[in-house]
Order: sequence, then structure tokens, then C-alpha cells
Amino acid sequence: MDEKNLYRIMDANLNRITEGLRVIEETVRFLFSDLELTEAVKKIRHSVAEAVKDKELYRNLLASRDSQTDVGASEKFDAKNVERQGLGDLMRANFQRAKESARTLEEFSKLPGLDLEKFKPVRFGLYELEKRIMLKYFSVEEKK
Repeated sequence: MDEKNLYRIMDANLNRITEGLRVIEETVRFLFSDLELTEAVKKIRHSVAEAVKDKELYRNLLASRDSQTDVGASEKFDAKNVERQGLGDLMRANFQRAKESARTLEEFSKLPGLDLEKFKPVRFGLYELEKRIMLKYFSVEEKK
């Protein structure tokens, strides 16, 4: 695999994980008004940014980005047609998105030339955070 394609994979998954975490963070912030959980999501989101703060790495990620010709960006892969049944579905989908991206980042960072071993703790942090947030969500929903 050439280096540009490797960076494209990393860039796409970094975008995906941070986008998913932002949706979760905003939902927790405004749905629960829970400072502790909001800060926990924010901490993980910031740890992802910290993992790629190296200026040269960031430059390589940006240089590899080619969203105009990405076959995965076509209408066939558009998630607009996926209907969410409520906030629970929305949060579950975004946790899944973030966990899958964390796993992809973890796996690809094992290849020579990339020293990004920070994604395994991110992934396990997401597992625990999902448990805490979703159990709280279910508890709130049961009281309605």
C-alpha cells in the first residue's frame, strides 16, 4: 500500500471518529445537561486530536485527502436514507461509528512508519463511555 492511501485511510477515520464523538457530546450536553459525561466525551475527542498533533503528520493527512474522487462519498453510500427512530438510535449509531473508526486507526497505525499506538485506549474508553451514557439514556427513557 502506498503511503498516500494509508494517510487517506487515517484521515477518513480521524474525521469519522471526531464527527461521531461531537454528535455524542452535543447530545449528552443538551439532553442530560451532564457536565461529567460531556467532559468525558470531550476528553476522548481531544485525545484523538492529540494523537495526530504532529505538524508533519497533519500535513500528510491533509495532502492525502481526496474527497472529490472518493468512491465512498457517492450517493450509493449516503447515510441520508438511514432513519433514526430517536435519540437512542442516533447515539448508538454514532458510538458505533466512533468505535469502528478507533479500531481502524488502531489497526492501521500498527503498520511500519506510523507510531500512533494511542488508539487502543481510545477504543476501550469508548466502550466504557458508551455503557455509561447509554445506560443513563435508557434510565431517563424509562422514567418517561
